[in-house]
Amino acid sequence: MKKEFLALAVSLLTAGSLSPVFAKAAGTWTLIQENKAGAYYADPGSIKAEPGKTAAPQVYTVRTKAVFRDVPFIRLLNEHYGKKLKKGDSADHCELIVSLNPSEGTYRVDRIELYSRSSRLLERKKLKEPFVPIPKGTYMTVLAKQLAAKDETQTPEQPSGTAAVAGTAGKAAVDAAKKNG
Repeated sequence: MKKEFLALAVSLLTAGSLSPVFAKAAGTWTLIQENKAGAYYADPGSIKAEPGKTAAPQVYTVRTKAVFRDVPFIRLLNEHYGKKLKKGDSADHCELIVSLNPSEGTYRVDRIELYSRSSRLLERKKLKEPFVPIPKGTYMTVLAKQLAAKDETQTPEQPSGTAAVAGTAGKAAVDAAKKNG
């Protein structure tokens, strides 16, 4: 049953429309996208190229975070995880470790952790899922475009890492928002 709830959470997290918002969030999180279902962040410091891969298609792992806003979904999570929640606490967000292959337009969720408002870990799951196409109009789309832009602008002298992504991130987000209206 818990696997179905996590699948529901992942499907809700990948649904939504693009927002032109791309700004720094508190700490290491950078806001990628917002919609009625939630706010979606990425940790630029967590971006890592898959070891042993130096040529395209490059696969990256990224730590992301989704803060829930959809009240019926939060209520459903609260009902399901009620025994793990203290009085007055509520399901709040999940953190996902995702692998993205920008050149092929695919991704997979490697790990998901569900947290309450008081930062209590409600569930942690490692997933062994295949790569699937990135749904259009999601924050995964924005991340993939940022990483693809990094690959295109990277020169042999330029070190790989988050600095190159940070330089192209704002432009990629604005371009994606313009393209998708």
